[in-house]
Amino acid sequence: MRRILLRFTNFKDNDLEHLKRQFIFLPDGTTRPLSFFCTIKIIPGEIEYRREDLKSNVIVTTRLETSIWGRHKGDSKKLTEHLPLPQGYTIVYGGAYAEQQQSFKELLIILAMATLFVFGVMMFLFKEWRISFLVLFISVTAISGCILALTLSAYR
Repeated sequence: MRRILLRFTNFKDNDLEHLKRQFIFLPDGTTRPLSFFCTIKIIPGEIEYRREDLKSNVIVTTRLETSIWGRHKGDSKKLTEHLPLPQGYTIVYGGAYAEQQQSFKELLIILAMATLFVFGVMMFLFKEWRISFLVLFISVTAISGCILALTLSAYR
């Protein structure tokens, strides 16, 4: 006996008759409904306790499709302002938004290190910090100016 777990994202698909009619593709290319192979029944979910750092852990997930993560982060901060938590309880945001913020921090560190390395190479070449700084400053300003000019010309 094998246990198969099916999860549907739409609640309207969580119908027992709909599950029985789900087609299974066979190796020869034919299909059969799931009820042909097994008996289907709904059982209540099992409670799963999770702990992290010796503290109880409750995970609440949401799906934000076709939206900007930062905008919803502000909405969730409003939730924490209006939701009084007992002492010792905290809310931690994770998922794609947290990964995005971590990536931006790492990208900023990489950009700073690359700028310092380029400045070091120019110091080695020109042997004067003022010329090295001016070359680096002019190149960064030129790139920023080009992006600004392209952005402004796109709106006209």
